[in-house]
Amino acid sequence: MTRQLIPFILLSISLIGANATGTASTSNTPNDYLNLVGVTPYSNTQTSFSDASGKKYPSFIAMAHAAGANTVRLGYWVGEDQTEFYAQAEEARKLNMQIVCTIHLNVEEEKDFASMLTATERQSQWAYDDLRRRSVKPVLLLLGNEINTGHGQINRWASWKTTEGDFMTNLAASLKAGAKGLRKAGYKGDIGVHCDRSWAAMFTGLIEKGYTDYQVAAISLYPKWGDMKTTVEQKAELMHGLATEQKKKILIIETGAPYIGKGKHKTQDFDPEHVEEISPRGQAQFLEKVCQLVLDIPEGRGLGVITWGSDLTTGIHEWDHVTWNRAQVTKERVALPSLYVFGKYAKPVNSTRFQGK
Repeated sequence: MTRQLIPFILLSISLIGANATGTASTSNTPNDYLNLVGVTPYSNTQTSFSDASGKKYPSFIAMAHAAGANTVRLGYWVGEDQTEFYAQAEEARKLNMQIVCTIHLNVEEEKDFASMLTATERQSQWAYDDLRRRSVKPVLLLLGNEINTGHGQINRWASWKTTEGDFMTNLAASLKAGAKGLRKAGYKGDIGVHCDRSWAAMFTGLIEKGYTDYQVAAISLYPKWGDMKTTVEQKAELMHGLATEQKKKILIIETGAPYIGKGKHKTQDFDPEHVEEISPRGQAQFLEKVCQLVLDIPEGRGLGVITWGSDLTTGIHEWDHVTWNRAQVTKERVALPSLYVFGKYAKPVNSTRFQGK
């Protein structure tokens, strides 16, 4: 173990106490728990993770489970090799962890909007049929990723560049077609919609345009992102009306804060006033704050919190300044204190809830 890790290990032990051995905390009452609390592992090719005490784990999913996470978020890409997806899903199943699955459709090459809607329904049905054949039973399915941006494929067809009509009408039609495919395949569980901003108006706009078959409003919640002048507390509060008036469950499907700076631009996309401390302790404090904000959503409609880039130890994109330094492990793959926050909030998984619908 390198000398550079010693200060971090001492800090980790002081922060997580009994969790230093990888044992999750269980001090909360049932009303303090969240249904979905977990991670988004980027890859299962990285092995040999360890906690601060030196205990080894064969994968990040295994270590996250030991730390108290009850959920893994995975991406299913239609038309691509699913080997890694199914390997991660099988590991989650063996650990009795819940799976939240985002289905990424492959509809960009369709010749017109009508053809895209047909392909969306067909691919959604096929994807769930494939999941069921492989005995993967997600507790939540999402159609597309970040539907308000250009990253989700399904929403690109809704833009004015490719389709006549307004964005929200076309987006609602696209999501409706996808949901129809899932229901045709026999899926009876919750469907989620992911917007990477806390834009409640976008979720209500879908309802106004005729798309009602979604039960979960999923948002990304980062310091500064979205409206740069609002705090994460203000962003979360914007979703309260959606919970009380539209009766939607609210899921923070992406969140995280940096545990280390990066020299000249140490906070990168994070405002200093919105992150109390750029350190392992500050990262853990931020995640606790987000979990508490979800618990505070009215009528018990706060569904859970999932981190993104949870196991990234190096940058993977040209914009990697927002990836590796918000991971929940160091570059040496040692668990950071934020990983043990899960054990304080994760509701124990029973066999019925794990099986999905």
